[in-house]
Amino acid sequence: MDLKAMGFDGTSIVYNRSDNIDDLWSGDPEKCSLWIMMHSLRDPSQAPEGMATVQLMTQFPYNYRGYWKREMDGTRGKEYTELKEALADKLIGSAEEIIPQLSKHIVCKDIATPLTFERYTLNSEGHAMVGSRAQGPSCAVRKRRSRTFTRQATGRSLAEPYLPVALSGKNAAQLVLKDMT
Repeated sequence: MDLKAMGFDGTSIVYNRSDNIDDLWSGDPEKCSLWIMMHSLRDPSQAPEGMATVQLMTQFPYNYRGYWKREMDGTRGKEYTELKEALADKLIGSAEEIIPQLSKHIVCKDIATPLTFERYTLNSEGHAMVGSRAQGPSCAVRKRRSRTFTRQATGRSLAEPYLPVALSGKNAAQLVLKDMT
């Protein structure tokens, strides 16, 4: 899709499908707030030539539908995959109210749930951004002295102010250097 020709300039769009604040944060895929980001319009290196990236993001509770219908042993099986695919399809359908026929142009789709964020970032309950609830797992990783810790301890979110991100990077470097001596 040529998103520029459609009038998009890479500015993030917040699409609120309800006037009720409770609906926007309810985890109801028909009513929740939807953020639409098209990073490749501002940084063309984010997508192959002639293509674009579209990122959709919303908030769903960590315990949504029985913890995303994961198995009793914590594994993610068929029901988990089906649930996240169905939700992604609903969100893409909603995004089509802003970007017509988006679903017909998807070449690659990657879906992340709070369980995904928890697995890859170790953020408490799968928080996508750093917050006070996300600090516990960072501390638990400290003794690993690994690249994972460095990524975990430094600023993970562009939404954070610059100074705290820089300071967290400095602190991570000091911890790694301390462990090396």
